Amino acid sequence: MHDELQCPVCTGKIAAKKDCSKRGGANVLSAKAAQRCLEVLQASLLSDDADAKKRLLTPIPSTGDELHGPVDKKRWTASKPHADLGSVFAKLKPDAPGLYGTIPDVLKDLRRIKRTTDKLWPDINEHPTRLAAQKLVQEVDALWEGLCDEMYAANAESKTSTTEACSILEPQEPGGGYKPQQYPLPKEEDLNNWSHHASLETCGDEVLKKALRGRDDVTFVFGMYQDWNLIQQDTAAQAKIEEEQRLEREAKERLDAEAALDEDEEVPVVEKKKKKKKKHKSESSQSSGTDGDAAMAPVEKKKKKKKKKKKSVEEDADMDAAAALETADADAAPEAVVETTPPDAVITQPPPAPAPRIDSQESSQPTPDWPRPGQIIECVWTKGSSLSDGDVDRCVVESIRDPVPHKKRKAGVPEHLAYQCYAQLKSLIKLAGDTDQPYETVPESDPRPKHVHLKYKLDLADHGRTWRILPVSKKASQRESVGETFSAMSDLTNN
Repeated sequence: MHDELQCPVCTGKIAAKKDCSKRGGANVLSAKAAQRCLEVLQASLLSDDADAKKRLLTPIPSTGDELHGPVDKKRWTASKPHADLGSVFAKLKPDAPGLYGTIPDVLKDLRRIKRTTDKLWPDINEHPTRLAAQKLVQEVDALWEGLCDEMYAANAESKTSTTEACSILEPQEPGGGYKPQQYPLPKEEDLNNWSHHASLETCGDEVLKKALRGRDDVTFVFGMYQDWNLIQQDTAAQAKIEEEQRLEREAKERLDAEAALDEDEEVPVVEKKKKKKKKHKSESSQSSGTDGDAAMAPVEKKKKKKKKKKKSVEEDADMDAAAALETADADAAPEAVVETTPPDAVITQPPPAPAPRIDSQESSQPTPDWPRPGQIIECVWTKGSSLSDGDVDRCVVESIRDPVPHKKRKAGVPEHLAYQCYAQLKSLIKLAGDTDQPYETVPESDPRPKHVHLKYKLDLADHGRTWRILPVSKKASQRESVGETFSAMSDLTNN
């Protein structure tokens, strides 16, 4: 049953027997064994080659340095986790206890140094750092057997009375088929987080140990200890987890709301016209015609307005007669509108709406088409670059949103090109990030999963510079036309 759970810490009774069978001791790395291992490694490894030891003690940066030379950043990322001799020594120091749980963990890190250099410079077999790592691994393999005997002896010396009075929660270091209880109070169905015991020696139940003394009926023990203090700790931990989940959920909702606001189209603001009070009949015809010029004409001074109010009675009578004549003509012929104005009156007819200005450059540039789902486009891989720079990704359009205008049109961008939209693109030549060669350029026939641009911004003003639609080949167009003809014939036959 324990092997079916696939516990990542202890791997069952068979693995525990295998680990304990090595020289008759456990693989736990005690503080005394770590100190002895550090002394031997510092004194023995690369003692006759100071330059090689200096190279391996220094971490390799992502940009390279004078000591190691240039480094490819993509290979540096793909070769993680890194290891160097300096980090191994730091983990073995007494002021950093518990960083190595078992003795084999030290050997894994020492061998990881060589794997790191092989991944960083796979094409340079004679690289100095790579040669130094090969020499290091050879020396480690030569002295490791004797060093293990010394570390097991150190473990036996540092063993205290904790094994006699064994606790259910933390009887000893994890390993060798034993794992302590992982949480203060795990759930009853979550056996992976209970304590695991491949032997009764690590079990803290004294009644069970006395009942099964000298017998082999029980092969593995799952244990869960609980008391009032652990219940309080579990309640507090659960409340903290729920609070973190709530904060994370609120932050996500806030980000989604901000993203939705950015994608919404800008609604044009329509200014409401102010209603003017109706004037007397003598000024009705004049007020109806001056509304259009009022917005464009300059504001006159107060003195001039006072003078206009002091018009003679004769002019008012003429205006009334003209207004009466206009209403009579409108009643007689509603289809024809005749405007009559006195000789000294100002023409108040609103001017025609000005035609929109279209620059010669804007009119000469045709508006490019947006890509449709299923079409193949080329787009830049790195932000700030162009298609002419060379780092180009070829993608198929899976979905595309509606275009929206720019919030602030840049200088030099025509009005009919100031639009953008977001599309989901699936790359045809760039590998996904979770592959063995993340984001590497490969042929389209490569079966490994490709990268997906979930929200790629397509700007209409950058068409041809940062993205373009690939033309369909003649064979593909012919196949498409033949398919359409065949479907049309089938429809006619069915009808």
